[in-house]
Amino acid sequence: KITGIAAYLFRGKCFITIDTDDGVTGLGECSPMHSETIGRFAVDVLGPKIMGEDPLQVDVLWHRMMLESYKLGPQGIVPEAVAGIDIALWDILGKVCGQPLWRLLGGKHRDEIPMYSSIGGGATMTPAEMAGRHFASFLSPQLAESRSRQIGQVLATGKPLQFEDER
Repeated sequence: KITGIAAYLFRGKCFITIDTDDGVTGLGECSPMHSETIGRFAVDVLGPKIMGEDPLQVDVLWHRMMLESYKLGPQGIVPEAVAGIDIALWDILGKVCGQPLWRLLGGKHRDEIPMYSSIGGGATMTPAEMAGRHFASFLSPQLAESRSRQIGQVLATGKPLQFEDER
């Protein structure tokens, strides 16, 4: 059952966490526009609609959140907040089932996808360079360079990356 929902603001973005009575936590990201309002809406308005419910009923909960707030409009903070919660619920489902989301969502349609670079002028940079630029905005130069190399390794090998250090 869903036991908690929280919103966190980080670098202008809103992240949603959903906790369950089984100790599983799901993480979702909302639109970066109007982050504080989206976070409050997710926790204060949508949270009570799903509290105590089965988090594995992703589609049922999505419809409840959307239908019970449809008079507020189909655009803006409603779908953005629902999206963050929806992503967190899918995260929980994937963790509980021990399966990647691509499998739960119907299968892998391709082995590779093209990279879209939207990090503000990043079109001429490699993904590793873009990651390094991002990390340089809040990490020491040495750690930013290390992270950039790690991202390059992930892209070359396809193996997941885990960071042990925070700063």
